[in-house]
Amino acid sequence: MPQEIQHEFDHARRTGFGPGAPVRRLHARAPVNRVAVAPGPNVSADGPPVWLVTGYEEVRRVLADHARFSTRLQFGVGPSDEKSDLARPRETVGHLTGYDPPEHTRLRKMLTPEFTARRIQRLAPPVEEVVRELLDDMEDVGQPADLVEMYARPIAGAALCELIGVPLDDRPDFVRRV
Repeated sequence: MPQEIQHEFDHARRTGFGPGAPVRRLHARAPVNRVAVAPGPNVSADGPPVWLVTGYEEVRRVLADHARFSTRLQFGVGPSDEKSDLARPRETVGHLTGYDPPEHTRLRKMLTPEFTARRIQRLAPPVEEVVRELLDDMEDVGQPADLVEMYARPIAGAALCELIGVPLDDRPDFVRRV
């Protein structure tokens, strides 16, 4: 009988830096457990069985075995389905974690030169300037401040623009679209 996970994201909840109580209980029982995930926006009641892997060696084996375990399966479309590229949810397009080899490998090789230590060090001064500006803006607004809207999203957009070289005049429109 599968252990019931009450919410589709119970497996992602944390206690400090460690897993939450539902995952700790399952891990104490076995490193691999079949779980019944409550239906939600991304999970149907009649979906495939779900396995929660918590053991270190077992997780390493799953992550290394792209023939039997596919990232694409989380979207409900297997790697053999010829429509699999069209079935990706919009928010996962372009996220490397949503691709299996060989597509993941091809994309990673294209991006790797942009993430050298030297390249990232060159990004630090302009990103630090944006951080100062955003923190000053938050201070000017006063409390309460929305950390995500006033800091996290803008800094992520600014860093991306610096990384890929979006001209200053085009950045607001680019960030809005991304």
